[in-house]
Amino acid sequence: MSEAPAQSPACSRCRGVGLGIKRITTRKDGSIATISYDLKAECSACRGTGLEVMEVRRG
Repeated sequence: MSEAPAQSPACSRCRGVGLGIKRITTRKDGSIATISYDLKAECSACRGTGLEVMEVRRG
């Protein structure tokens, strides 16, 4: 019997898409209307995998 793969949470920055965000459009009430992704760049947090990783910032 095969097991289903463990589900890892999606990246909080790109929402599991794996692409870099180009533009976020908001409504007047502050909620997010649309998110435009940059098709040529990968997400800097998850490096294009779409899976949540712990970010380490140095500097």
